[in-house]
Amino acid sequence: MITRTSQTWEAGSIVKVGFMSLMVKAAIETPRNYAPDAYLLSSAKGQNYLFVPHKGLEKYDGLATVEAIQQYLA
Repeated sequence: MITRTSQTWEAGSIVKVGFMSLMVKAAIETPRNYAPDAYLLSSAKGQNYLFVPHKGLEKYDGLATVEAIQQYLA
């Protein structure tokens, strides 16, 4: 989980990624690949995003489950 920042990256909080303000829906741990944890985010307009620090922000359809995203990131 992101800890060294002034923003709170817990479910339900609003964070700024670039110029966008997004709500954290869930944090997905990625222990097997030694990469940073992933975060499911949503915008006020209902767009869904997957954010991985140092890899960037990707839009996703919102139908993918947390397990499917963990396999994608592995």
